[in-house]
Amino acid sequence: MNLLLLPRGSVDADGRAHVVGDAVAHVRRVLGKGVGDDLKVGEREGRIGRAVIESLDDHGLRLRCTLDADPPPKLPVTLVLALPRPPVLRRVLQHATTMGVGRIGAEPVAQQTHVFDRGPPALAGEGHRDGALGGL
Repeated sequence: MNLLLLPRGSVDADGRAHVVGDAVAHVRRVLGKGVGDDLKVGEREGRIGRAVIESLDDHGLRLRCTLDADPPPKLPVTLVLALPRPPVLRRVLQHATTMGVGRIGAEPVAQQTHVFDRGPPALAGEGHRDGALGGL
């Protein structure tokens, strides 16, 4: 599902949201959207819907959102894979998340480079999250 993912609680009671950071450049340059255009949006761990761009500049993006649908359910699938190198792991997480995989497990294997079997940075802290969020 390709949508602009908003942080939880960023849509106010009137359905308005302010977006800053990399998402603004993505909306402008990659999606080619401008004031008055609409796009798919979703709130993390919340509902999905559509939004109209009310204002757009280098400092931020102002949206009027209508979050009127529940996200599709995750698939009852568990993906288990040999622990890949961190760059590959980020891509696998992104694609698996896009397909709706509900659970993902990674196991070290005997033939693995010893640097990665101690737990790569991609599995610690925020490293895995970027890959997974990229698929939403």
